[in-house]
Amino acid sequence: MIIDDDLPFKKSLNIASENPTYIMKTIAFCLFVCFSVSLTAQSNCVTPLSGQQFQQLRRNVLGVQASQQKYQNALNIVNGNCITTVQLIDLMGLFANDAERLDIAVAGMNHVTNQQDFYDVLNAFANFSTAFHLYDYVTGRNQVQVEELPVLVPLPVIPQLSFPQLNYPDVYSYNGKGNCNTSLAENDFLVYAQEINFINNDQQRFDRSFLLAKNNCLSTAQAMKLATLLNLETLRMQVLKTAYDRVYDEGNFGFAEQVFNHGPNKAALADFIAQRRRLAAQQQVVVPPPCLVSDAEFKMVKEPLARESSSITRVSIAKAQIPNYRCYTSSQMKEIVALFTSSIDRLDIAKFAYDFVSDKQSYFYAVSPLFSSSIDRESLSAYIVSKGR
Repeated sequence: MIIDDDLPFKKSLNIASENPTYIMKTIAFCLFVCFSVSLTAQSNCVTPLSGQQFQQLRRNVLGVQASQQKYQNALNIVNGNCITTVQLIDLMGLFANDAERLDIAVAGMNHVTNQQDFYDVLNAFANFSTAFHLYDYVTGRNQVQVEELPVLVPLPVIPQLSFPQLNYPDVYSYNGKGNCNTSLAENDFLVYAQEINFINNDQQRFDRSFLLAKNNCLSTAQAMKLATLLNLETLRMQVLKTAYDRVYDEGNFGFAEQVFNHGPNKAALADFIAQRRRLAAQQQVVVPPPCLVSDAEFKMVKEPLARESSSITRVSIAKAQIPNYRCYTSSQMKEIVALFTSSIDRLDIAKFAYDFVSDKQSYFYAVSPLFSSSIDRESLSAYIVSKGR
């Protein structure tokens, strides 16, 4: 009698063939059990890459256009470093092809520090069949193929970047004018700067620096450090001028003249800053004070109308006094219209006063309840519509 060691595993999958979620959970459980036995003792990895180190290496994958080189760089990372399961899954997610994802998962099996969570890698595949292949690798069925994987050289470690000893302004204590809301996080800036510094060609460094300055809000100190990565002072000037438009601490930008050794360049930067500040001052829009009729002013219009006993005279006074101001609220005008007892006079004044109300969109809703006749309300509505409001 032939005994199949995997019979319980396969049987559970057949029973649940109509339930993909159950299948994946079953695979995950079996992978977890076999992984605990097969892999834990094989790994010498304890400390994974830091988040910053991983992101820096990850950019070397994203920055490559050729698919083969991109794939090779990812394999270099998992073969040459200790990583977490989350980092491994992240790298796998950079590839749409399940075959490439499987190769990266297999290469990273013995480099994962938290191997008790390795079964989470199953979720990175689009197809169940690929998960079965990974299961076979973990249980040792494809050990020959695993051993035949080429040994790849790890990516070189980029030395820690250092900047010239300049008087960099402190952005954290700054509370002056800014051209953006918040500057790029320092850790993120250092990752970008490290990548730029690793480029040997000064023109290519400038291209990357220009894009960083154009698309991000930098502090003055970050703009200065970015400029010092370039050898030519003409390129440094272009980067600083680009960074100025989105610099967080604009008031500190004068510190940037330190990146120049030549006096004419220092003066040119100072002239540039002065010119941009003059232009900004000229473009400042003076906001006019809000248009309104004060309580005292409204009282001066309303009280004479309230004292007048003759309806004819009250209409005349109203039409003479209301135009003295042009920013009545609808609520204020409602009080004036309410002083007239005749519906004819009320409608006359309501139409006349409309041009002197600031919140015209609210006028009909405020004044129309004063009219008991639907004909009067329709007449007022039609008048407002004719005024184009």
